[in-house]
Amino acid sequence: MKNSNRLKKTAPLLKWGVFALLALALYLIQVTPGFLQFGMVKPAALCCLPCLVALYEDVFESAVFGCVCGMLWDTSAGVPFGFFGLFLLALCVLTSLFVRRYLRINLLTAVLVSAVCVGFTLFMNYLFLYALWGYTGMLQLFVKSLLPTVLISWPFCFPVFFAVRGMQRWCDKVRES
Repeated sequence: MKNSNRLKKTAPLLKWGVFALLALALYLIQVTPGFLQFGMVKPAALCCLPCLVALYEDVFESAVFGCVCGMLWDTSAGVPFGFFGLFLLALCVLTSLFVRRYLRINLLTAVLVSAVCVGFTLFMNYLFLYALWGYTGMLQLFVKSLLPTVLISWPFCFPVFFAVRGMQRWCDKVRES
């Protein structure tokens, strides 16, 4: 009896610890020079995680985790600090609210949410850091950098989704027992 109560109390801490380690692993995949690099394009691996966590979590937890993951990404992206944190915070809140009202959580939903999250975040990066300043060759940058980054980041949603779903199911099972 004592062990099950102790496990119920520590399950959320273990869950968020696993999510933090997963965020750190994806961050390291994203910033390691030459690892999973195709030409000059690297995946934005960290972008999928907060929105997939938002599928299962409440709005506040989703917002905080999205902001933390975004700020982690900001440290290596060469953007003003808080840029990705702000966008991932907003996307996580919207994802959490939208899933609560309109969507069922399954693999298709996860793939769509992940694609929208990665595409929107990288498009905002393109818009605010390049397009607004009117640099030459904007279409070439969009086609040769942004679109391939979205395409090679998208497959990360599959293992991340199954890891997040597995952790959530384990926590639900512990809570029910």
